[in-house]
Amino acid sequence: MKENFPRYFLARVDYLDKTIPLGDGKSARTFSIPIDPPVNTSFSVAFLNGWSLAYKEGEDHHVQQLQVLIKPLSSASKATQVEGSLLLRDKEGDDQWQGRVWITVLHFCPYWS
Repeated sequence: MKENFPRYFLARVDYLDKTIPLGDGKSARTFSIPIDPPVNTSFSVAFLNGWSLAYKEGEDHHVQQLQVLIKPLSSASKATQVEGSLLLRDKEGDDQWQGRVWITVLHFCPYWS
């Protein structure tokens, strides 16, 4: 007997790009990127494709901490944004830096076999 259960197909791929403006390195800076999933999306998955972090031009530093992360998308309901944080700091954490992240979001919709 054949069971009837949902399978999923890739409905859409979104490519996101977020610039984090110049600021100090005392603590991680959070970011949020809005997404608009297709109507019948069951779930979405976000992947960090790349990142770039740099101190203000002309400054020389010894990096003490480097952090780039994205939070898992909510599975309880349709995700409406990708969130994460970035951090670049030296020993004192008082120097300015900026960054950029590139994220891919895959949206999956069900079909029944």
